[in-house]
Amino acid sequence: MFSYIYEQYENLAGLNQSEIDATFAEESDSLDTSANMTSIFEECEKATEITLKYIRVQCVNADGTVIYSQDYVNTK
Repeated sequence: MFSYIYEQYENLAGLNQSEIDATFAEESDSLDTSANMTSIFEECEKATEITLKYIRVQCVNADGTVIYSQDYVNTK
């Protein structure tokens, strides 16, 4: 699991969970492309000899509240 913790509180007042999910999903899609999740799965397996089934990325507000999470499934 990777946690992105905001240092300053993200004020999401007035947004419902669907709107919050849509906003963070766009950012997660770019993370999938830029971080190349496939290589992260491969490196973890190489280092630990354990095949990961998935990686969870979560965004955590400054108060500790999880605002969004996304699972990336290992397709290998």
